[in-house]
Amino acid sequence: MRSVFGRGTHSGAGTQGAGGGAAEADVGPGTEDQVRRRLRRHGARLRKHGDRLLQLETQIESLREVVEQAVAHEHHARPRLDRLDLLFDHVETVPASDRGELRLSDPEGRAVMGYADSRPLDPEEAYVAFEALFRGSRAEIQDKQRPYLPLLADAAPVLDLGCGRGEFLELLREAGIEGHGVDLDAEMVKLATAQGLDARVGDLFDELARTPDGSLGAVVCFQVVEHLEPHDVQRLLTETHRVLADAGVAVFETVNPHSVRAFRFFWLDVTHRIPLFPESLLSLARGSGFSAGVAWFPESSGELVEDLRECGDYALVCARGPGPLVARGLLGD
Repeated sequence: MRSVFGRGTHSGAGTQGAGGGAAEADVGPGTEDQVRRRLRRHGARLRKHGDRLLQLETQIESLREVVEQAVAHEHHARPRLDRLDLLFDHVETVPASDRGELRLSDPEGRAVMGYADSRPLDPEEAYVAFEALFRGSRAEIQDKQRPYLPLLADAAPVLDLGCGRGEFLELLREAGIEGHGVDLDAEMVKLATAQGLDARVGDLFDELARTPDGSLGAVVCFQVVEHLEPHDVQRLLTETHRVLADAGVAVFETVNPHSVRAFRFFWLDVTHRIPLFPESLLSLARGSGFSAGVAWFPESSGELVEDLRECGDYALVCARGPGPLVARGLLGD
């Protein structure tokens, strides 16, 4: 017969016993030696494989520790990576004002940056186009300014310094709040008066100079202070404090330099002078006589750190005392 090792064992021819059964085969000494040698070889192989299995188990355990450490590091690094992705997104963001006005094609159909007017624009028209490009449409500006209306519900009369096309004056009229505005640009004022709004051509400092002390319920100034020199910003705040009633509020909106997205495009407008951080504008207001002021974000998330990082604009809202800001829910009692 064949052994379990697949090779035949020695077997005699066999004889018949008296009872007719087959005789058992003889196993000689040579066959026993072969079996022992085979067993030793298989035992050696098993020990070798056992040693290898132990090595593999050790390596698997080491790899498991490496994977666990990598997962822990990834979990720890994920918030930072997410912030880095957000930063890249901010840096690469196209300005909201860029709607294709400065996008043309070359003869090959490839995009180029440029313009091709049907006729030369006069300086006034060019500035209106410039404002439209960098500030946005009338409807877009009003959407951004509408959150300020609740701050001025009981603050008539309102003076809008740098009223431009009269976007906020129109919102005031719709809300039943008395207001008038002034702007240096005659073409802008023409657009405002065409809407039946109370706007006039003039310098904002001249307008303040002719305004009696404490006669205004509110002064608003949207996206103007970044166009002024620092000493003129201080002068503007000081004069505003003088003309404001005790219960009145002043609102100065500007670009938020803490926001990477906003600050990236700050210098696209060549009429900008300096970015004004909230900390700087609050300090200037304090030095101009205002006893209370807050940096207010019209698109606030409710978290200051996030607002500083994400909001493109903020406003200095200040008053002669804390009362008006407390009454408007901007300060606690």
